[in-house]
Order: sequence, then C-alpha cells, then structure tokens
Amino acid sequence: MLCPRCGDDLHLRRVDDVVVDRCLRCHGAFYELADARAGIDRGAELHALLSAKAARKLGVTVLACPLGHGPLTGYACETPGDGPERHDVEIDHCPRCNGLWLDVGEAQVLRRVAAQASDVKSGVGWYFFQLFSGLPLEVFHPPRRRPAVVPLLVLACLVVFGFEVLDDGRFATQSFAFSTSRLTTAPWTLLTYIFLHAGLGHLVGNMIFLWIFGDNIEDRTGRLGFLFSFLAFGVTGAIFQAAMVPGDVPLVGASGAIAGLLGAYLVLYPRVRLFMVVVFLRFRIPAWLYLGFWILTNVAMATSSKVTGVAWWCHIGGFAAGILWGIVLRRRGPKPAGAVD
Repeated sequence: MLCPRCGDDLHLRRVDDVVVDRCLRCHGAFYELADARAGIDRGAELHALLSAKAARKLGVTVLACPLGHGPLTGYACETPGDGPERHDVEIDHCPRCNGLWLDVGEAQVLRRVAAQASDVKSGVGWYFFQLFSGLPLEVFHPPRRRPAVVPLLVLACLVVFGFEVLDDGRFATQSFAFSTSRLTTAPWTLLTYIFLHAGLGHLVGNMIFLWIFGDNIEDRTGRLGFLFSFLAFGVTGAIFQAAMVPGDVPLVGASGAIAGLLGAYLVLYPRVRLFMVVVFLRFRIPAWLYLGFWILTNVAMATSSKVTGVAWWCHIGGFAAGILWGIVLRRRGPKPAGAVD
C-alpha cells in the first residue's frame, strides 16, 4: 500500500497498542475500522461522530484510499467548548471500507473527540427520562476530570432531606431556613437554607440540574473554587430574594446556587448542544437558547403578581451572579486539567 499523502510505501507499525499501516516519511497512518475501534475509540466510527454532531462533511479530497477504493472524503471533527478548550481535527474517510487516514498528531485529537462523541445520551432510556421529566441533557460535554464536589453536594442534600422527612420538616425549617428577619439574627441561614428542600420533586429537579451543569463548572474552576462559587451564588440569590419580596417567608432549596451555575455555563459554554423533548420530538438546541429561555421565564414569573410560592428572584439573583463569575472565568482562561486546588 502507498501513502496517500506522499506516495511512499506504508509499513506495519505498532501505534498505541494497535498495528496500523504507517508512512515512515510523513508519519501519517491508515486505520482500518477494527484498528480505529481498538486504537482510538469506538466513537471514532464515522456514524458515531455524525450522530453526535461532532463531524461535518467537507467533501472529496485529493487523497486516495491506500486499499484502492478511490478518493477519500474529508470531515471536520470538533469538541465542544471555546478558545483553548476547543480541539479540531480534519480526518479523511473511505466510504467503502470505513478506513481513516490520519496525519501525524491527528489520532490524539480524534481520541478526545471520539470519547466525547461516545458519551452522547441518545438511547431509548434517556428519551423516556426526558419525555416524563421535561429536563434537558447535554448532547456530549464530559469534563476533563471526574467531579468530586458535585457528588458530595448531591449527597449532602440527600442526607439533609432524609432528616427533614424524619422530622416532618418542622425543626429544619424553623432553625435553618432563611428569611429576611434572620439576615441579622441568624446570618448562617444564608448557607444552611441551600441544603433544605420543600419536597421530593423540588430535591430531584435541583439535583439533576446540579449534576448536568455542575461538572463542567467544577472542571473549569477547580474543586475549591467550585464550592466557594456555589455557596456564593446561593447567598446572592437569598439576599436578592429578600430585597425584592417583602415579608418574612422561609426560603429553602439549592435553586439559587444552581441558577448561578447556569449563568456561568451560559457564558462559558453557550454553543454546547442540549437535548430537549418537546411534544414527543427530540431536538438539539444550543445552551444559550435553552438557558436564555429559562431566565426569561423566571423574570416573567417574578414580575407576575399571580405566580407565588416559588423564589423566582432568588433564581434571578443567583443567575446574575453566575454570569458575572462566568465572565471572570472566561477572561482568565481554562484551568489546566492536572492542576491542584
């Protein structure tokens, strides 16, 4: 076989624990379908990349398949994110044998693209989850490192809710919920109210939003930075609620803190795609469209005198704080994946 790039003979060489046909001159390599699965990722198959919207067809190239199947087709593959986080690579694909020609260095980038493409939540189970919950899901946007603070926050809220159920909520609300009068008499309730919830639906909805959007923010800020910002968003939301709504109604829930995460996500990852199910149909929409509609809905509800019982201004205050924090993080640039908090 001849190299499609420079015409030299290809030689069998081991690359990343898989034997491929490699050019010793330009160091490009031809990955047959089984080679791509073993040496890169199952998500490197073209149909997986296309289903995840991670590949865009460029057209027929001047390169030919080393196996003699004719011209290769070029595809631009990309990961989500902006600036230094974004990774782009152009691959050459044979439509007959599904082989991939990768120039030097492209396999490493494609491995990350493929890993994210394989994370697409496109199964039947995810569809029915969205159909009955009405909640969004990221198409694919896994963090660079496994989150640690997000699951701990979820666990803390679950444990606290368990105590609320055992106590029927009376002691927890009386002692740890926030209200305007407690701003001076019990300022610690600005933090403790975050971990209380008014019911199972309130808890589950908040935890799902925290899980979906929180991992990428933790990845961007680092663990300590994420914990600090999460609590700061919750404090900001409570103060905003107290300033905008007269009275002394107890405030509970992590919604204000999570709204801050949504605001930061809007600034940092506006083009990441989200799955939404509307009238039984599943759509991919950019994050900016969903989150923009979400905050506009909250503003409309907050300014309507007919809609009560939900701390809309707490959401708005936390969201505004998140936007400001997102602008700071965007200017600072991404935190290295291996950085220590």
